[in-house]
Amino acid sequence: MPDHQISDPQRFTRNDTITIAKGIGIILVVISHSGLPLPLNRFIFVFHMPLFFVVAGYCFKTAYCNAPLKFARRRAKGLWWPFVKWNFVFILLHNTLYAMGIYDTAYDIHSHLTAIVQAVLMIKQEPMLAGFWFLAGLFFASLISWVILWATGCDIKKVSVWMAAMMICVILLNMFLYDNRIVMRLSGFIHFAIYFLTGFVLKGIHDRYKSTRKRLIATLILCLILTGAVSVYFPGAIFSLFTWQVPLRFVGSVAGVIGVLILSAHIPDGRVRRFLIFCGESTILILVWHFLAFKILTYTLINAYGLPHEYLLEYPVHMELAQYYWIAYAAIGLFIPLGIQVTYNFLKNKFLHLGEKD
Repeated sequence: MPDHQISDPQRFTRNDTITIAKGIGIILVVISHSGLPLPLNRFIFVFHMPLFFVVAGYCFKTAYCNAPLKFARRRAKGLWWPFVKWNFVFILLHNTLYAMGIYDTAYDIHSHLTAIVQAVLMIKQEPMLAGFWFLAGLFFASLISWVILWATGCDIKKVSVWMAAMMICVILLNMFLYDNRIVMRLSGFIHFAIYFLTGFVLKGIHDRYKSTRKRLIATLILCLILTGAVSVYFPGAIFSLFTWQVPLRFVGSVAGVIGVLILSAHIPDGRVRRFLIFCGESTILILVWHFLAFKILTYTLINAYGLPHEYLLEYPVHMELAQYYWIAYAAIGLFIPLGIQVTYNFLKNKFLHLGEKD
């Protein structure tokens, strides 16, 4: 095939490509929690959470720069409300899960009230919703990013300068004020905002960018090398206490994200594409239920091998079991939530259909 320019108009746009990228991202989240071998886990951790921050920034509409209340309402509906709603559900279930041996402490009235307040303020999530730190992080990072985008008039060059200043700020905070929890939480939100703004900048670059097939392949190879190198020499999660390594981690993370976006844009029509789109549309539900799905497998293995019931307390999986069953953990952590989503969609459509008949 000749080396012609790729002219697919859907490439890197807010449609199936972004949804597929989110689908790949949430699958990697489940796999990263399943206890897979350490080298693979380190590789995934370089970019799987930055992916969601970058994609959010990529989808930011410049019209929001002059509509702060509209943007805040949208973020609240998409991030704050799911965080609060599902935490309320698991706060109500907390003592039931304790009675089942999944939690090691029960809630009294004071603990229930404290958990509710913490959920409303997005300070803390229930243990079974540990992955919800991401919703809180993205919510506050979005608000910080909006301030930067408003102040710069959404000018890419000015945004890039702010990103560099923010990165220096994160490095200094992590170096000198690492023992202050409030400061470190703020540092985390600023760090997340850098990735959000990166998505906005990438979109602006892509709108002017035309590539050939050979260049895309070369870019994918380069992304793989950079991400792999960071996973070997600077391993850790996005919220780890990085100092001078922040810029290097940033390069590896963004390289991984770009690689996922390129792959997402070129997955052909078929079952794989439809499956990834479905996963991308079900990210919240997968995030909600995959830990509890892990517990089902752990409970099954405990009974099958006559293991101590205390194994059920370990999060997110029991690592001794996971070294043999991580693929099973990943599968059940993905397909049980998707099954719940399919059931919900079926019942919803059925009741809507009945409503239309009436």
